[in-house]
Amino acid sequence: MDTKAKIDQRREEARKRQQALKKRENSKFSPKLKSRLIGTGCTLLVIILIAALIFPNTGLSRRMLTALTIGDTDISVAEYSYYYRTSFNNYYQTMYSYFGGDYMPIDTTKSLDKQAYSEDMTYADYFSSQSIDSLKQLVVLSSEAKKAGFTLPAEQQASLDRTLSNVKTSAQNANTTVSNYLSTNFGMGFNMSILEKCVSRELLADAYKTEKENSFTYTDAELEAYYQENHTQYDMADVRMVRFPVTEATDTDPGVTAEEAKAQADAFLEGVTSEEDFAAKALEKAQAEAAEGVTAEDNSLITNLRYSTVASTDVNVANWIFMINTQAGASEVVEAADGNGYYAIYMIKAPARSDEKTVDIRHILISASDNGSEEGMAAAKAQAEEIYQQFLSGGATEELFAQLANEHTGDSGSAGNGGLYTGVYKGQMVQSFDDWCFDEARFAGDSGIIESEYGYHIMYFVGDNLPRWQIDVKADMASADYNEWYTSVSEQYTVSEHPFAMKYRSEPF
Repeated sequence: MDTKAKIDQRREEARKRQQALKKRENSKFSPKLKSRLIGTGCTLLVIILIAALIFPNTGLSRRMLTALTIGDTDISVAEYSYYYRTSFNNYYQTMYSYFGGDYMPIDTTKSLDKQAYSEDMTYADYFSSQSIDSLKQLVVLSSEAKKAGFTLPAEQQASLDRTLSNVKTSAQNANTTVSNYLSTNFGMGFNMSILEKCVSRELLADAYKTEKENSFTYTDAELEAYYQENHTQYDMADVRMVRFPVTEATDTDPGVTAEEAKAQADAFLEGVTSEEDFAAKALEKAQAEAAEGVTAEDNSLITNLRYSTVASTDVNVANWIFMINTQAGASEVVEAADGNGYYAIYMIKAPARSDEKTVDIRHILISASDNGSEEGMAAAKAQAEEIYQQFLSGGATEELFAQLANEHTGDSGSAGNGGLYTGVYKGQMVQSFDDWCFDEARFAGDSGIIESEYGYHIMYFVGDNLPRWQIDVKADMASADYNEWYTSVSEQYTVSEHPFAMKYRSEPF
């Protein structure tokens, strides 16, 4: 190649390099501009952080500031406020149900941090502690679920979707925005995104807890061994019992001394050789003590007694029934543990474990409106029949029934799990429900509609379960094993409180 050709070639190569360089420069920021943009972004972030520190009483800052860190999960002030207020509401409603408005330990006109819950704790401290405990459990379980690859089941996902939809409807009915509705009810800064995070965390934690408890399995031999070691806890007895109390003397009543109360109980049992004898005397006593015009009833029969139930009322009675190998037909006068009377007791069925079968069922409750009026019952029946027809025409599968239960049931106890109740024993439910479940002709996959005092129930029979005593023993063993597992994993999740941010929580009033 001659000299001119070489020069021309180099010029062409230089021209191509310049075009390529210009193309790159046109396709992205210049280094100087890029540097300026990075600097601007950092500046904006600093401004936002400073604003959150200077103006913490805003919705944005409540979402940005971290109140707690549990393991590697940050809990914002808005989330913490939600659980803090929930803890307060649960406590307040419980107290109100017991004492009504006449007595309430909390004064809603004063700050909670100025009111004492105990000698060394304010109500603010108490509700904060409760909310932190709740949050830790939720974070531990939801985090462990994710580690195990456990995802939100379809039934719980449907529950989450309904919750979010109901919030939107409630806001619309209140003629306000969703954001205003949520911040008013759950605290400043609380929005739909945080609600979804909180509810999905709760549902995931609950579903994983159930999954973990159900993962523990035991052989018949293991169940039997555990029962034998703890049989008093599971044995049940049937008795008839009447109390003869000690009463103080008044100006118009001589009262009853301890000696007289025992003499009355002894006299009551004299000549009693059967349950019928005891029942007749109990009714006679009730009639003698009833006010004029009042129909007396014999309330002496008590069935399916457990030691723990009796001991919580009177340990002396519990010990006689469960601890001294008393047989059916035995009777005894037992002094009350508080010394204020005596009991006349007749043993109908000696303590023993219950071998009665249990069943698993699903149901959809269609509640009657208007407190069970004819119109309300008719409307409930029509709706139940419509839903039942959907079930039948859709293939009548258990999966479809569970889906319909999640969508329609009015029973809060089974609303989140497809209307399912497991280990149901005879006498646990209302009579019509009970009769349907334990009909001898019942078979797996059977379905139907029944009426009760609550409305109409669409029923689905899943199948028989273990005998009642095994259900109880297995549940306790699984609970103990679950608690051991939870204690071990929860130790890995430390809780770090951030006092500066925590003080900006939204108070409940």
